[in-house]
Amino acid sequence: KHSPQAALTLHNIGDLHRKQGEYQKALECSPTLLETNGVHGDHSHQVADILNKIGFLHCDQREYQKALECYSAALEINKRVYGEHSRQAAYTMNNIAILYRKQEAYQKALECFYAALEIDKRIQTERGNNSLQVT
Repeated sequence: KHSPQAALTLHNIGDLHRKQGEYQKALECSPTLLETNGVHGDHSHQVADILNKIGFLHCDQREYQKALECYSAALEINKRVYGEHSRQAAYTMNNIAILYRKQEAYQKALECFYAALEIDKRIQTERGNNSLQVT
């Protein structure tokens, strides 16, 4: 098992590979990151972050089903850890919407974008800042 610092370094290495278009090398860092953070451990929120990043990699390679699987797993973790109406759930829902948009599944994309927007509006209302509006 790697230290938190080693996990951060692995993440940074994977991110650099992704930015250079070296998706396979970036994906090779992912299993180690998941092992480091423990899929069912106390760091489940970190696992959701990693799954989102893996989803980005698959999406970049047009492996949309794999990306959706990662995003869906991240969404479930975020809902469990942070709650159904959390900023983290909205973030992942937005990622799913972008994925659907890339697939030209526009109705599904709109549904996910609106779901993410509703979560954001709810958060703002709970904080007493109702400044988000759909135009």
